[in-house]
Amino acid sequence: AMRSPYDGVITMDGDGQHDPTEIPRLIAAGEHQHAGIVLGNRMADGNAIPSLRRWTNWLMSRIVSSVSRQRIPDSQCGFRLIRREVLASVALTANGFDIETELLLAAGRKKWKMISVPVRAIYRRQASHIQPVRDGIRFLRVVARYLA
Repeated sequence: AMRSPYDGVITMDGDGQHDPTEIPRLIAAGEHQHAGIVLGNRMADGNAIPSLRRWTNWLMSRIVSSVSRQRIPDSQCGFRLIRREVLASVALTANGFDIETELLLAAGRKKWKMISVPVRAIYRRQASHIQPVRDGIRFLRVVARYLA
């Protein structure tokens, strides 16, 4: 992404959970509000999300919001617009699902504006690739590193 001539990147989860026709909404919101990161917010229609995932995401989002000092209602959503300047300004070391958290905390530390846009969540009853214990520990390590 950094070697390309583009202004930013769009990320999407690989499980088909996000509707690519909503990409223009993320771009428009980012341009209109001059945001470094635009996150999809699946919590706007939380009923589509399985209850355990919804509760876990709520808790993680509260923690990330507190540490980054910005309101982030869906910190684990992989549907994002990330401006090139944000990527150039942060050093990321994570290599699993914890990179989603690390990016937000690093951007918050650099005072990048982060906003959220309601997006639809598409669940097809497929199994999650998240391993709660392992990925939970990774999440806590990233948060602890930014609190230290």
